[in-house]
Amino acid sequence: MTPAELEALVAEGSAKDVLEATRGLSEKERRALAPTALRLAKHYWSAHLSRYVINVSRQAVADARAQAHSAYARHAVACAALLASGSPSELARHDQVFSDDGQASVVLAERRPPWLSGLAETLMTKSVRHWPLCYRLVMAGLCQRPTSESWCLGFLADGKGPDQHLSDTVFVERELWRLFEIEGTSVLSFMNLDRFSKGRPWATALLARAAEGKIPRARLLDATLDALQRDFVQYRAGWFADLHRDLEPSIAERVDRLDRYLALLASRIPPTVSFALDALVAVERAGELPPEVVLAHIAPAVQARAKKTALAALALAERVAAREPRLSRQTAILAAEALGHDAADVQARAIAVVTRLGDRNDRAFVELVRDRARGTAATLRPRLLDWLGEPPAPARAEPTPAAARAPTGAPEAPLRRARSLDDAIDLLAGAIERFDAADEMEGALDGVARFCGERPPDFGLRLKPLTKRAGTILGPKPRPAFSGYDLRGDLCTLALAWSGNQAVGAARSERFMRTFLAGRIREVALRAAAARPTTLLATPTHRDGWIDPEVLVKRALAAVPDPLDAVQSLLRIARDGRPRGLALAADVPGEYGAALRFALGGPRAAEAPASDLWLAAEAARLSDRLASRFDLLRHDIMLNVDWDNSKRRRNETLTMRWVVTVFPADLENYFRAGGSAIICNLEWSQALWWNCVYLEPLLRADVALERNARRLLAAALASKAPAEGGLATDILIQTIDDGRAKADELGDSFAALLGAELAGVAALGHAMIGQSGDLLQALRADKLIYPIKCARWAKRLQ
Repeated sequence: MTPAELEALVAEGSAKDVLEATRGLSEKERRALAPTALRLAKHYWSAHLSRYVINVSRQAVADARAQAHSAYARHAVACAALLASGSPSELARHDQVFSDDGQASVVLAERRPPWLSGLAETLMTKSVRHWPLCYRLVMAGLCQRPTSESWCLGFLADGKGPDQHLSDTVFVERELWRLFEIEGTSVLSFMNLDRFSKGRPWATALLARAAEGKIPRARLLDATLDALQRDFVQYRAGWFADLHRDLEPSIAERVDRLDRYLALLASRIPPTVSFALDALVAVERAGELPPEVVLAHIAPAVQARAKKTALAALALAERVAAREPRLSRQTAILAAEALGHDAADVQARAIAVVTRLGDRNDRAFVELVRDRARGTAATLRPRLLDWLGEPPAPARAEPTPAAARAPTGAPEAPLRRARSLDDAIDLLAGAIERFDAADEMEGALDGVARFCGERPPDFGLRLKPLTKRAGTILGPKPRPAFSGYDLRGDLCTLALAWSGNQAVGAARSERFMRTFLAGRIREVALRAAAARPTTLLATPTHRDGWIDPEVLVKRALAAVPDPLDAVQSLLRIARDGRPRGLALAADVPGEYGAALRFALGGPRAAEAPASDLWLAAEAARLSDRLASRFDLLRHDIMLNVDWDNSKRRRNETLTMRWVVTVFPADLENYFRAGGSAIICNLEWSQALWWNCVYLEPLLRADVALERNARRLLAAALASKAPAEGGLATDILIQTIDDGRAKADELGDSFAALLGAELAGVAALGHAMIGQSGDLLQALRADKLIYPIKCARWAKRLQ
């Protein structure tokens, strides 16, 4: 058969005719027809797609649709020709040829090419929809079983049910246990199939075969615990916990797996922690739980967010201490760590344990309790103070300007700095994986910048796990890098640029805080790709983003900064130590040196241009609000939640915490954006979980309650979202306790600031907060939460 004859047959004949005509051809003869078959398949597929772009106003709509349907029919014939002649790469590129898996399996069975195993692996890697075809080929003995996750998930997608597959000994030995290692998708998972099917078919079938001895019971118990240790999302992890419970392990079986239950106490999935705790309680009641072991591992459960779990963990620790009095101190320390729990019931239980088992003569323990007592509820704190023998809190002093603008203090915890190439790799890997702390991001950038010039022989091998993980996070079609909307993705791009696997794209034209941070990552990526190490000037030395002036000057004498690094370093200059820093900065060269001296209090250079560097120096010198004319300090709020998911929530939360450290001397712009964001979502019409982050800086005693801060606090108090309202209530109590706010001024401030936006809420807030004595009494009794929650109904009462 010639290519011309094939083209004529595709145009006029059927798929059966094409397959009949190609039957008996050698592979060489088939390959000669492949280019024509591929061209025809693409042509008819494009013609078929035209039905989706038909202009419905045309008179010949019916004829156009008929032509599209005809093209679709011809495309099916062309696919048969391509199946009979194409190479594995051609078939994989135009995988519409496999839409009829019955026809495809027949043709491939007739051809029996040697590359069928590779084709099956490729198809299963692309999509689980190719599973029926690959399963036919495997069962016919034409190819080996693929190894991809999609191949394993295909057994769940198959509508035949678990009984047929569990009768396959190969499946039971291989794919079944792989399914316990794979989390699955939003559609294909054990949880989804059992939840939306009658009688939980997979769980029921596995339990029945375990009872019959056809599946090793011990292996099934181990597999469920292994799956829970992988920290699958809570919804899908629940299936494995339920299956483990349904197996009803004996005490002996639980004791054999004691180390696994203990490890699960540190899981990030709350129900998994509760599951492990239940198992340990059963072992403890049987008298088989070693006290030292449980106390060494139970701390994460005591601090679990779920109140029921934390209370159960404390109760278990108490019973252990009752059996072993020598462990009383360890139990009391465990309870002291729970004094800062979010739930008042857990705090009350912890206080009971501390006061009963704690030793007031143990100075280290007393200091621990005193430190943790700051996080307890106002109604419970007096019990702790009484046990500590401390007098009640003194009367509140009037706030002073110095208290409102406290000097920059020492860091609570030193910023981890890389000391070697391996440290730098670990810091970047940790920042990408956890992505939850601004200091960690800064440490990662600093490590890459300082050690990117080292290229030992095994450099690629050292970086391989990091680049593999970065590529997985970015996915096959990553979004444009350094746009400011995916800083975690930008860190992944930095990792790939460091390894030489990806070029660094151009900078974005938008200018605001997010793109500023993304631009800083891009500067480090350019250096990493070119192996040009440097010391970043902008790496913080203090908490909350501050840089010691003397340290900054020493860095500037040793390195020439990149543009955005220079701007960021000026915006973070701490208030303390500026005169000494100015004296040392006399020898810092260039324009940066002149801007640095001006920021520290020196004269402005006569030739100073109106640039980002000099605007940053002016902002650092004045510690004032330049956002209106310095667009890099603009902070855009994020309101649209149409594509909300856990990845976005994580990205938004960290981004906002990082933004706070850009210009720590002025948070009013940040509070302004936060107040607007909460006001726009006052009725909780969208789940903007990251809005709580706007409130976090107000927990710091050195942050003053200025205009936008009070506006943000008032909006959060009136919000329907429970997390925002609860955090705002705690902040309100704390700001009055530490003297940053006076109760008799808050009502007037709230009314004035919210009059135009939330007049009803402001009026109710003024009525509640207008009298100092009533407010303080309500705060001490924790009775203000309910009326604050009622504030959101104020507009409806007007």
